[in-house]
Amino acid sequence: MPDWKSCEGQVLDGKYPLERFYAAHADSALFLTASGRLAIRIARIDDPVEAAELVGRWNRVKRFPHPHLIAIESAGTADLCGGPVAWLVMEHAEENLDDVLRSRSLTPDEARAMLLPVAAALDYLHRRGLVHGAVKPSHIFAIGDTVKLSSESIAEGDPAADIESLATLAVDALPPNSLPRPFAGIVAGCLDPDPARRWTADQVVARLRSAEAATEPSPSTPARRPVSRLAAPAAVGAVAVGVLMGVMFTRSSDAPAPTRAVDNPRPEPAAVTAPVERPPTPKPTPRPTNESSRDRLVTEDGIVRREMPQIPSKARSTITGSPTVVARVKVDPAGNVTDAAIERTFSPYFGKLALEAARKWKFVSDERAASREWLLRFDFTRTNTQASASRVGQ
Repeated sequence: MPDWKSCEGQVLDGKYPLERFYAAHADSALFLTASGRLAIRIARIDDPVEAAELVGRWNRVKRFPHPHLIAIESAGTADLCGGPVAWLVMEHAEENLDDVLRSRSLTPDEARAMLLPVAAALDYLHRRGLVHGAVKPSHIFAIGDTVKLSSESIAEGDPAADIESLATLAVDALPPNSLPRPFAGIVAGCLDPDPARRWTADQVVARLRSAEAATEPSPSTPARRPVSRLAAPAAVGAVAVGVLMGVMFTRSSDAPAPTRAVDNPRPEPAAVTAPVERPPTPKPTPRPTNESSRDRLVTEDGIVRREMPQIPSKARSTITGSPTVVARVKVDPAGNVTDAAIERTFSPYFGKLALEAARKWKFVSDERAASREWLLRFDFTRTNTQASASRVGQ
């Protein structure tokens, strides 16, 4: 990993000083300007063609501003910290929805206040043949009183995945045991197995606005102040590291062609009739968890220490069946994990927790091996987590 902190004080494009190093992840780092208004992300990309394509995509996205998308100010390439980098200057966000959901679910009013601007931003993108490609809580932020969706992953493509992710977002944001109206109908519409009947982002917007109007207080009823931030009761204050660190560099500029032409946007939908509410099957009350095999300091099958993901009970109660996360780790001769990446996951949230645990594993030393790779498998249930490991190439 480059010594990113040593880059403090350097200036990009003659006008963007890297004034304060904030965080680093693998081959990317985050700096903040002195005012705190802008965040600057830099990433090591050795292939100049790949870097140019990425910067080109970011600059194309810059031409499509929307009040509920993180604004991109500039992007480019440079030589920094001993090598070529791609850099991106964007708005600095203050709050992160993922941090809120770690502690509690949203109320229906809060969920509506969050989902409406997200769906509106997706509708804006889809009408222009673009997709977000990574709709999830860690990519949703608040700047002042405005909810905004990250912009780094935006590219051309098929909006179907965005619509499915929007439904998943609604489920993740609300209490897991049931979905109130209008969210049950929205989720059912966005996940309809028949593509011809599946909802679009503009239909979600129309349904949320209709539900919002239906719940407005009458003149004789004192009006409640609307939820203006991601979670008004929570003192979050989280910086936008989720969107700025470790996201979307895997999306290439030659993404699938758009399914709707830029010059032929969809007409605004007529009055939307929501499908019959089809809430997911209520999940049983979660049982006490039992984190087995956590941090076991024993040598077993080449493993010295196993660290198990720490799953909050609220998150564990959402598990159905026995989903799995698989992480690939690189191990040095001393048995320490030097790098880790997700191979397969059923949830970005659970994947993140599994990755954090995987980095803490310890293996038997082998001075003869310059580097080894292992696959770590984490199997989750509502009661515990089981882990197994296999060495790659054996």
